[in-house]
Amino acid sequence: MFNASRIAFIALTSALSVFASHNAPAQAYPDKPIRIIVSNPPGSISDIVARTVGSEMSKILRQPVIVESKVGANQLIAYRYVAKKVPAGGYTLAFVTRENMAIMPATVKDLQFDPLNDLPPIIGLVEAKMVLASPLKAPWKNFQELVAYAKANPGKLNYGSSSPVTQLPVEALKYGLGMDIVNVMYPGAVNVQLITGEIQLTFFTETYIIGFEDKLRVLAITGSKRVCPKYCDVPTFAELGFPQIPSIGFSLNAPVGTPKAVLDILFAAASRALREPEVRAILEKKFNLEIVGQTPEVASKLFKERVIFFNGIAKETGVQPQ
Repeated sequence: MFNASRIAFIALTSALSVFASHNAPAQAYPDKPIRIIVSNPPGSISDIVARTVGSEMSKILRQPVIVESKVGANQLIAYRYVAKKVPAGGYTLAFVTRENMAIMPATVKDLQFDPLNDLPPIIGLVEAKMVLASPLKAPWKNFQELVAYAKANPGKLNYGSSSPVTQLPVEALKYGLGMDIVNVMYPGAVNVQLITGEIQLTFFTETYIIGFEDKLRVLAITGSKRVCPKYCDVPTFAELGFPQIPSIGFSLNAPVGTPKAVLDILFAAASRALREPEVRAILEKKFNLEIVGQTPEVASKLFKERVIFFNGIAKETGVQPQ
């Protein structure tokens, strides 16, 4: 649940004062449409969140907020474009999947931008729980039984992944528990492969299993506490000894050098948008997302922690930048 903090309130009132002032440096902002560049295709959860929040921001800012997709290279094309190819004026922003960008220093050899410094967050918007799931017909009923089965049958189980973000957390479990499970890479979501038993495990966001819950078994979930009433009997990764395995965060980011007055206006507008009942109904109730409304400082801290986490897993498991 999103709780408006004192910091967010101060930022909101301050930014709106700047927006209204005739003498403020950002008095004309925004005086034209704002673009949000999304790294996933239309209809994806990233696209839905960006459009939901962006639509409300356009009412607040009284300018169109246009969502555009730039898909490719595991989201690298979109991030590189906003970080390096657009002016830092607040008119072209990036919708960032925190874990996807945080993993890039460990997995991509030629980034051509610095994720830690070139594309800082304006606001952390929402987080999605990640789940470890298996088919209903699998011979285990819970996480402990899975571990026992995997250790008794080394190399006989496989898990599906579509990106390093869904691969490395499972590698962390393998490494930490001494399991020999084979990774099978796919170009997209692996819901069907998991349901049919083509793969025995996968790690993906809770939003991806909406509509498939009765065909899958959730073994573990991210977060600091269990998700009730839906998954009361499912332990968190923290309970299982892996508190570092993260949920997926989504943020709105701007090129470094964007004026602070502009960033304040954008933060205020996005914060206000997240509090709107219509926005909350879509994000929380329809897609099971947690609205967080993180300040730039909090979002930056979490991002840096994720970079350290993924770099550590990559070194432990021998994953090399490609």
